[in-house]
Amino acid sequence: RFAASSSQCRRKWYSLKYGYENLKRLEAGENPHDQLITNPTL
Repeated sequence: RFAASSSQCRRKWYSLKYGYENLKRLEAGENPHDQLITNPTL
């Protein structure tokens, strides 16, 4: 039986959130400062 700790859930949530924001930024062509598009690994 798997039980995720709160820190694991938080890390997963942030990786999804940042991934989504990066995707929207790429779609919009918004990368004004040539920011590195991050892909956090878990």
